[in-house]
Amino acid sequence: MASRSIDLNYVESLYRRYGTDLAKAREAQREFHVTSGYWSNKNPTLLRRVSISLNRAGSYLKRGALLKPQLDDIEAEITYLRLRDSKPDTVVEISPCGGWSTTWILRALHDNGKGHLYSFDLVDLATKNVPKDLAEGHWTFFQGDVTKNLSGLPATIDYLFLDSDHSTRFAEWYVEHLLSRLKPTTPVSVHDIFHNALPDGFSGEGTVIMDWLQSRKKDFFTASPAKEPAHYQALVKLRTEQGLAAPIHADIYNSMIFFDA
Repeated sequence: MASRSIDLNYVESLYRRYGTDLAKAREAQREFHVTSGYWSNKNPTLLRRVSISLNRAGSYLKRGALLKPQLDDIEAEITYLRLRDSKPDTVVEISPCGGWSTTWILRALHDNGKGHLYSFDLVDLATKNVPKDLAEGHWTFFQGDVTKNLSGLPATIDYLFLDSDHSTRFAEWYVEHLLSRLKPTTPVSVHDIFHNALPDGFSGEGTVIMDWLQSRKKDFFTASPAKEPAHYQALVKLRTEQGLAAPIHADIYNSMIFFDA
């Protein structure tokens, strides 16, 4: 894949190119959230609240876990859009937790008509939540510590998604053992970096990854309103114009950063 600038123009172009498919993915994710997640949509009617509660109770009894979304809407959408644009054969996700990010990734692979996701986590909550029709043939889940299971990683990683232990130690580990093995221009997403304007406002991970990017003179993009309010507002405006503004989960931090390795 040719090198490109990860900037607002690029992200806006993805919204325009894949807007119709994104709208369908959003509706599928909204329904998944309603039936499986902890939180209801904003201000539903009493009848809707009762229906949501019953659906989620049934989900818990059937699967033994409830979904707790971690990605805010805009960062989830950008993840979907970058996956659509890059069309990876192999995606690695560290760590899926309840499976909210997993389903966004798998929807992108499904819409691409290709690709396989390898997810690693200490807990197996995602396996209880991810719909079988999305997972079948496109998802492999490894339970355990990825730092002790490098042999489980695919030989080639075409997209890397990180939302795991946000410590300095783990960040230093994945810089050495994951980022170093990626081909140039491989898309990477790292969550929980800009909850605040400074990358170390949430954990030590932010400082490590920012130092890594700066040492290699690599650009990154974030829709975090704390870090880049102009990016956030521009995307809110564009999404409103496209009819994509109704919240699914939340739209508070959008702390993820996006870059090419």
